[in-house]
Amino acid sequence: MYLSAIRSEKTLCHSKAFAFVIREYAALLALGHVEPELPFANQSQVCYGLDGAQQVIAAVVYSYDPNKRAMWLQFSAVEAAHRQRGAYRELFHEVSQAARKAGAVNLYAGIATDNHAMHAIAGRLERQPVMVRYRYTLDDPS
Repeated sequence: MYLSAIRSEKTLCHSKAFAFVIREYAALLALGHVEPELPFANQSQVCYGLDGAQQVIAAVVYSYDPNKRAMWLQFSAVEAAHRQRGAYRELFHEVSQAARKAGAVNLYAGIATDNHAMHAIAGRLERQPVMVRYRYTLDDPS
């Protein structure tokens, strides 16, 4: 196990992971990997991992839709210095367990089309692509 501790909180905005998630999202935004609109809410659930100094180094923000019996991974990140060591896999396992406990039959996550490293990880984890989301830029009607 790479992470020294894993914590889950019912609301992102009250968790120790809040600043980490916002910082990591901003970094992806600067790279053009994400849209400017946050894909999660302050009230989303979060599962995060700590290092030996009890600092947040990885997080997964998620929500459960009981009507569709689906868990949606809204955002995930691992601090660059801690990638490729199993931190994401540990958090994914924890969130998967929470999804099963909640009654989910499916778990969904999105990956930016140019985030090749994450696509490779998804392939190794045997995830199945189910959709591609397109952005259409509308002409100014004036």
